[in-house]
Amino acid sequence: MQDLPPDTWALVARYIPPLTLPKLMSVNRAFFNLVLDTRYGVVEWGTLDTKLTQLLERLQEPLIASHVRRLHIRPWFIQYLFEREALFQRSSLMQEQERQTWSYTFGQIVNYFYPTELNSTPNDGPPPRPPGFITYPPTNELMSSMINALKGMTNVTECEFQWRDMPINAQTLSFLSSARAAFNSNLSKLVLHTRVSRFDQILTFADFRQLTELELHFEYDPSTERDIGVINEDILIQSVAPFINRLQDTLHTLTIASVARCDHSTFLRALGPFPNLRTLTLQMQFNDTKYLRDPSSLGNLLLRHKAFLTTLAIRPNYDEGFAKALAAWQAVSDACTADLSYFSNLESLTFPALDLPTMMSLIRYAPAHLNTLCLFGRFLTFDELASVIGVLGSRADLRTLSLDIDILSSEMFSLLANTFPTLHSLTIVLGTPLNLYNPRVFGDEGYACQTDWQLYDLAIYHRYYKDDLNSPSADMEQNLMWHVASHVLPNVKSFKGTGSKLPRWQKLE
Repeated sequence: MQDLPPDTWALVARYIPPLTLPKLMSVNRAFFNLVLDTRYGVVEWGTLDTKLTQLLERLQEPLIASHVRRLHIRPWFIQYLFEREALFQRSSLMQEQERQTWSYTFGQIVNYFYPTELNSTPNDGPPPRPPGFITYPPTNELMSSMINALKGMTNVTECEFQWRDMPINAQTLSFLSSARAAFNSNLSKLVLHTRVSRFDQILTFADFRQLTELELHFEYDPSTERDIGVINEDILIQSVAPFINRLQDTLHTLTIASVARCDHSTFLRALGPFPNLRTLTLQMQFNDTKYLRDPSSLGNLLLRHKAFLTTLAIRPNYDEGFAKALAAWQAVSDACTADLSYFSNLESLTFPALDLPTMMSLIRYAPAHLNTLCLFGRFLTFDELASVIGVLGSRADLRTLSLDIDILSSEMFSLLANTFPTLHSLTIVLGTPLNLYNPRVFGDEGYACQTDWQLYDLAIYHRYYKDDLNSPSADMEQNLMWHVASHVLPNVKSFKGTGSKLPRWQKLE
């Protein structure tokens, strides 16, 4: 049995309880590696605590570090340590200067002849530390540990790095170069969070030629420079676009999320073509025309890739309720839907449809093999939903559906169940308050139990908290999903894509 390939042992391990598998590390090398892959496969550096320092200690061993596959670096604490160190240095300098003054000398003389309990130093050492007090390691020591750990991570395939406001110095440059050298051969996915104005600083780190997935998140720049828009636009065209275009032979997934203060039109026109691009996600500022002065640049980008794309997601950052924002997005929407052949090869589409005609046109011309559809931006009444479902009904391959609904109703669930008997996942974003729904509602208003509908996953969100992981309505959403599963959709086995229901939930009467 020792001659079995690792893949076979991996299948065997699936039937072993997770808490038991570590006890079998000594059985063979396959189990040994499986346990280390599980324990160290995903590493996150985001909080300076005892857990992180213990993890860094273990990652000093190259054998352990080589099992890291996904690394998420959110090094806000590194900047904190640099700032703390600078503060201590200034404080020490001020104390040294004070010691050299006559007032310091005079004070020492007074304290010698007239000691007080306040100024006396106890002989039994420093005062006790309060519970939970953490002794942070010196900045140099921490950085050296992280750099040494990076050197052993030669099998990382995915890296997320949030550059934020980290200073550029010898240590951070060594940090970046170590990551670049270690990840050079195997890294396939890179996620970067930075300001456009700081992109050049990490360009040498990010210049991986074999990437297949790239996510760029350009954050808001608080700079007070008058020409910050011109500066950002120039960097996007001169640095960012060439960087992305160098990946034209390998890139198949591209995500650009930007709240940068500049016009993105020329940048979008400078991208591509990418003959292997299959997934494109754009989440950009459209709440003012100054962020995309030429909406046709987005349509042109879609035109150049319509023969390749199978997944398209466009999510504008607009402030709901402001006419200016909605009007700005409508101009972009019109540019995207001017030629509906852009969507002819798609298998998955996420698109804001603020008006019913746009929504109906998108659905009507969407390909028959579409399996995932997410339309948002308009909360549908039941009559509007019936019109949308009537057009969608001819797509038997549809497996995932997400819609904004004004209010839940028995008729809505019946319509969906009868039209999409093979639907796998349903997401509903509600426009009405969640507290309108309680167990009595589902019993008193005649909600029919859809026992024949084999829907697997259900997600319900309140309109204001769809993308908020710490939503104040999260508990209400969970309770509502449980009520729906208990009274209407008994075959649902997963909530919000988790693959399961929380075991603490009990059936609600």
